[in-house]
Amino acid sequence: KRGSDFRLIVMSATLDAGKFVTYLKGARAAYVQGRTYPIKLSYTARPEESYMDAALNAVLQVHNEEPAGDVLVFLTGQDEIESMERLLNDRIAAAGKATSGSSGQRLFVASIYASMPPDQQMRVFDPPPEG
Repeated sequence: KRGSDFRLIVMSATLDAGKFVTYLKGARAAYVQGRTYPIKLSYTARPEESYMDAALNAVLQVHNEEPAGDVLVFLTGQDEIESMERLLNDRIAAAGKATSGSSGQRLFVASIYASMPPDQQMRVFDPPPEG
């Protein structure tokens, strides 16, 4: 039996809080307004053979053709995230200065996934290095 000081906190952008609260009788839900930023969604005209290749090419295309900014890529798990980071960093190393986008900025890759230590997760909020 757990003591009265036990607390369970669940956070999710997609959780159906009503069902969760009903399941955990006596639980309370707190709603926190999220920040919204303007985003641009892009879709391919037809399904891609490899979404990893398509994502890699899309990141490089956006970096090379669009003004400076951030690109957020959602992948299915740690293995894919680490693979994408490795592919992008290999491409950056191979291309050298050619990785500078239309704004003249270098491409900087910052990964985040659930099993990453919290201090490393927080690095995605740091400003990118100069250049």
